[in-house]
Amino acid sequence: RERNLLENMVEVVAEKQEVAEEEKRIKNILLLTYQYVSDQGLSIQFLCKEILYMNEEYFGRLFLKSQKQKFSTFLLQQRIELAKRLIQYNSDIKTTRLADLLGFSPDGQYFSRVFRKVTGLSPTEYRDFVKSRFCSKL
Repeated sequence: RERNLLENMVEVVAEKQEVAEEEKRIKNILLLTYQYVSDQGLSIQFLCKEILYMNEEYFGRLFLKSQKQKFSTFLLQQRIELAKRLIQYNSDIKTTRLADLLGFSPDGQYFSRVFRKVTGLSPTEYRDFVKSRFCSKL
């Protein structure tokens, strides 16, 4: 009976250590995502092969379990959120500059399509919205 109790305790401790290790990995992945957000090559493959030396399938499962979404979806959302913040900070920033800063092709076309898909507005429309909100507060 004591042996079963000890085995159960070992299992619980091991499980908690595994969760703690996964949390550390996720924090590291999130940090690396922000660090490389402007890199067009940022992907699961890049992170796993070049930085983390981790199996891509394991990475995908770990990320999905932790963040409740695929890495590619998360990355896209983060890039668009950063774009919105950059526009709010500097409403004169050019779309091509935004695209380049956020890891999209510098011509800005794909970035504009993705921005519209996520926000419902083009970058220019969003910029106009931000400017009108700012001006109405003056």
